[in-house]
Amino acid sequence: MIFKRKSEKEQPGVDDATAGDQGASHPVIQQFADQLASHEDLLFGVALFFEGLNVLYEGHDETIASYRKQFRNIMQHGKEVAQQAMKLLEDAKNDPASLNSLGTFKFTLGEGHEQPEEFVKRTEVLVETYKRIFPDRPRETPFSHEETMRLIEEAAESF
Repeated sequence: MIFKRKSEKEQPGVDDATAGDQGASHPVIQQFADQLASHEDLLFGVALFFEGLNVLYEGHDETIASYRKQFRNIMQHGKEVAQQAMKLLEDAKNDPASLNSLGTFKFTLGEGHEQPEEFVKRTEVLVETYKRIFPDRPRETPFSHEETMRLIEEAAESF
């Protein structure tokens, strides 16, 4: 299953960040909206990472099950962080006095992974590679085995 980044119309706050209403055009709000979009890109990278593991460990059901549990936890935490960020973004747009909360919010990903920094770097590389080799592809479109292998091979060159 591939993580679909919410379209701008579905993302409260992100699509309004440049709409020009009071507070929404504040640079702190725009920066936070950009950080939220980057966080959602990383969540997509987590899904790509797991997709690759499914192909690489095909036939090793116990290994896949172990990874599935770990990545499910990472995705759940990452989605919770995104939801909290969306709420803070909405609050800041509606009440400029709450702008300070945006500056103290921490976007975290990879908690529960043995090497979270390395894991985040790999998800970034996967997303960058995905954007380069599949520029117009909708994120919700499932991958074929060959497409997954191509993504893994090309991303591996950047690791």
